[in-house]
Amino acid sequence: MKKTRHVIQGIFLVLILLGVYGLGRNMELWCPFGGVECLSLFIHDGKMMCALAASNFFILGAVLLLTLVLKRAFCGYMCPLGALAEGMRCLSKKFKIKQVEPSPKVDRVLSLTKYVILVLVLVGSFKATELIFRDVDPCFAMLGYSTNEEVAWSSFVFLGIFIGSALFISMPFCRWFCPFAAVLNLFSRVGLTRIHRNTETCIDCGKCTKACPMQIDVAKCQTVTAARCITCGECVTACPVQQTPTLAWRFLNGKSVVQAHRWIAAAIVLTVVLAVAASQTVNLPTFNHTRDITRPTTVEQCTLKVQGVECSGSARQLIYFLDRDDLYAVGGYLNIKTSPGSGFVDVTLTYDPSQTDPQALTEALVEPYYDTIEARWRQSPFEIEGYDPLAGL
Repeated sequence: MKKTRHVIQGIFLVLILLGVYGLGRNMELWCPFGGVECLSLFIHDGKMMCALAASNFFILGAVLLLTLVLKRAFCGYMCPLGALAEGMRCLSKKFKIKQVEPSPKVDRVLSLTKYVILVLVLVGSFKATELIFRDVDPCFAMLGYSTNEEVAWSSFVFLGIFIGSALFISMPFCRWFCPFAAVLNLFSRVGLTRIHRNTETCIDCGKCTKACPMQIDVAKCQTVTAARCITCGECVTACPVQQTPTLAWRFLNGKSVVQAHRWIAAAIVLTVVLAVAASQTVNLPTFNHTRDITRPTTVEQCTLKVQGVECSGSARQLIYFLDRDDLYAVGGYLNIKTSPGSGFVDVTLTYDPSQTDPQALTEALVEPYYDTIEARWRQSPFEIEGYDPLAGL
């Protein structure tokens, strides 16, 4: 099972790094914690923060569903930081680096830190309407290369601290400081699949406890209910009583799950497929901007197929071009609603038909704009299906 988990971890880590550094894709769009950070702003204003989109909500929902069934399997199989921490743990074992482990009391106190961090992140991000904690986010140091935003040196410092500490302490960030772990713990505590220990066949060797990367005292549990369990199965593998298994996976306290690693792998694949399918088929508007002007008696709507609206940050450029003050200025638009994504996406515009029309709105979005403040031309990042700006030349 350990080998299967490492293979899955490696695949996810390679795909993420390939997407960021090889293909230049914004992989933040698939960060489930992004959905957590944006949820309150989305409910309050109908918007998301820069670099994020509806896909964050879909992968968040899929991961939470996975957690309800398999506890924190996301941390043990899919998370890039979890993969790095696991790699450091394996190196530590290989080179026999002495591990530091705080007392159970200190461990419990440190475990509360992630909840404090979660509150700070949620409150701070909501008030600022942006991801203000990127500068100290070790994950952003890995993913920020393709977001067209400067990655602060401090995030690399925290990534280095994260990697270095994982050599001497087993999974410290995952256990104590990860704010997403705080969210997952709420769902993991009622995980439907758990490890059960047969007290009649157990020889009390303690090897299961020593093998646990999350420092759960498995040897003293009849059922592992700890929310921090990452479903790695290392305790099951380490148990010397294999002929009549002392440790076994059970679903809803039923019969033991045979070849659990295959079921876990299948569940993870299903999770990803569901999230991707939902992002491609469900139109969830995550950018909703209404102008602060008096609404006229008569309004109309038009929907344009626009390319270049890949995230909330690029969606804000729609406002910039519609608020222009040159030849292509439009005064009658009232609302913009869209769901950012790759390729052509629907952008629904509500407007005053007495002041503008779909053709004028189209031209405003696509034509170059002269910025009088910076004294330079700004090329539009958008392309609208069916419209050729050079057709009239």
